[in-house]
Amino acid sequence: MANSNSQKTETSESSRRVADNGDARLEQRLDAALGHLPAKSLIAVAASGGPDSSALAVCASHWCRRHGSSLTLFHVHHGLNDMASQWQDQAQALARLLDCGFNARQVIVQRDLGLGLE
Repeated sequence: MANSNSQKTETSESSRRVADNGDARLEQRLDAALGHLPAKSLIAVAASGGPDSSALAVCASHWCRRHGSSLTLFHVHHGLNDMASQWQDQAQALARLLDCGFNARQVIVQRDLGLGLE
């Protein structure tokens, strides 16, 4: 049984090192992308309310706190999906959690023009 506990501890320790290395690499990449900005800059993240933009917002929030910058999340409610209002609610809830600004706009997408959604 001691061997099993030892293996769990080693696995846990290994996982922590991988996460720490991943965090360090992420911080380096954010610094490379945003490090040229003046102190106390306003950083904006487009937030759909989904997992990808939420993860980016969390990472940007950490970066902003470390560098004295502020963060605002922007959301476009396009009404193209039945869940569009829920996505906006999720993006706004994330902004509250991150204690950052939030700005949303609702747009009307004219689908009948034959131009496509983009």
